[in-house]
Amino acid sequence: MLGAAQTADKSERKIPFKIRFTAWWEGFDAGAYYAHVQANENTASTPIERPEYEEKPEPPGEIPFDPWDRDRIDIAQYVWGPGYCGPGGPEHVIAISKLLALSPELSMADIGAGLGGPMRTLADHFGVWITGYEESQALVEAGNELSKMAGMTKKAPLVHYTPTPAFAFERQYDRFLAKEAFHLIDDKLGLLKSVEEALKPEGLVLITDYVLTDDAAVAAESYRIWREGEPKTPFMKTREEYAEIIDKAGLSLRVNEDRTKEQLELVTQAWKGVDKLIARLKDDENSAHLVDVLVKEAELWSRRVDVMREGQVKLCRFLAAKKENRPSMMSDW
Repeated sequence: MLGAAQTADKSERKIPFKIRFTAWWEGFDAGAYYAHVQANENTASTPIERPEYEEKPEPPGEIPFDPWDRDRIDIAQYVWGPGYCGPGGPEHVIAISKLLALSPELSMADIGAGLGGPMRTLADHFGVWITGYEESQALVEAGNELSKMAGMTKKAPLVHYTPTPAFAFERQYDRFLAKEAFHLIDDKLGLLKSVEEALKPEGLVLITDYVLTDDAAVAAESYRIWREGEPKTPFMKTREEYAEIIDKAGLSLRVNEDRTKEQLELVTQAWKGVDKLIARLKDDENSAHLVDVLVKEAELWSRRVDVMREGQVKLCRFLAAKKENRPSMMSDW
């Protein structure tokens, strides 16, 4: 299957962006689908839609995805919704977080908070007090501005952090959330140990993240293309390795489930209106320059979808709890 970043053959005409995206989402070969569209439209004497901009081939590693700039932040919100920069809007975030049994009496930390959309959603819906930890300074600044506009400066602030082995949270929390953040962290065990130390008794940790299906997956061409095209190098672990790391960190794993199908549906839904978004951006002289940024974002997600559809990478959800310090059953003689 061809991704949105690929073209059929160098001798062929460039396939319009909208056609490539439609073929990609529907699971068709882009070249074959384009030929089908041409045949149907020519029969109806309808001119083929062609993009008014020129796509400039660019090495995947040069995508300016992190650190984020203002344009990328704007595009992210166009695609995923206000305050969001990844799959899953308010309804999805509320649904997956019900496992945490949130309430106004609890405090929470969100690792990899992005623009803070998910944490503001949870603070508003459940009344929980949340602090977001984010590596990108640009996202922290933009996210805090959004929290201020929402009247949540104190209830949902973001802080800049760097997940080094020496990192330690300054306070304790009842709950932790990490939404698609840990696969970009090399020392997962070190950060999870910091989480465990900052987790209050009976505390819970919810992680959704990309995992390696198995060791053989790294040999696949789509996996290589995906990994090389990521703005930040992913440090992948299998689902089983994740479970071991969680246990070594002193946490008790309660839920370990594959949510890949759901993730693919979320991404597909968000990108369905890409042609309308392009038209909207081109019609606004102040936003026309964002079309190229949108294309790069689309190509990034094209590669991510490919490795999930082809089975090299999965999206899993893990729920872990702080282990109870029970007294020994043996008497201390």
